[in-house]
Amino acid sequence: DHCAFLPFLADNLFGALEQPLLVHGQPRTVDALRKHLFNWVMWPDFCDLPSRSNPVMRLLEMSPGSTLTVDGRDIEMIEVNHIVPGVGYRVQSETGCFAFTGDTTNHDNFWNALNAHDKLDLLICEVAFPNSLEDLARRAGHYSPRLLAEDLAKLRHVPKICLSHPKPGQEAVILGECRESIPDRRMRMLRHNEEFSF
Repeated sequence: DHCAFLPFLADNLFGALEQPLLVHGQPRTVDALRKHLFNWVMWPDFCDLPSRSNPVMRLLEMSPGSTLTVDGRDIEMIEVNHIVPGVGYRVQSETGCFAFTGDTTNHDNFWNALNAHDKLDLLICEVAFPNSLEDLARRAGHYSPRLLAEDLAKLRHVPKICLSHPKPGQEAVILGECRESIPDRRMRMLRHNEEFSF
C-alpha cells in the first residue's frame, strides 16, 4: 500500500545483485510505481538499469486472491480495506503458517481468507491508533483496538498475535486497550529485528 524504502533498496542494491529484485504488487500498485515513482522524475526506472535485459528490479503484477510459491512457501495475497489499495499476506510452509494484515481496518475478506485454511500459527496485526482516535482510524483505513476486536471475533484460529504499526508514543496505550478489548487472546507488540521460526 506504500512504497516505503523501495527506491533506496533498489538504489543500494544496484550492482550488487546477480538476479533482479522481484517486487510483486497489485496491477494498480505496479502501475502507480511506474507512473509516479520510477519515472525518471522522482527516481530512475530501476527496471531499465543497468539495462532492460539485466535490471536491478522487476515489477511483477499479482492479483489479490492469488498465491505465489517461493522456496517451498506459499504466499497468498489478500485484499484489505485501506485508504489506498492495500493487501495482507498469508504465508504457508510445510512446518507452519503466519499472516500479516497489512494496513487495514474493518472488513471480512482477510478473515474469510484465513478461515478458509486449517492452520495459523502467528498473526501480525496492524493497530495504528488508540480508541480515542477511532474515527480517524476508520477514515484512514487503520485499526484501533476496538475495531480490531470486532474483526478478531471472526477468526476461528487461535494464533500467537503480535501487534505492529502503532503511532509513536502510543504503543503502551494501544497494547493496553487491545488487551482490554480482546481479553481472550494473548498479544504483544512486535519488536524490531524479531525473528520467528516455524
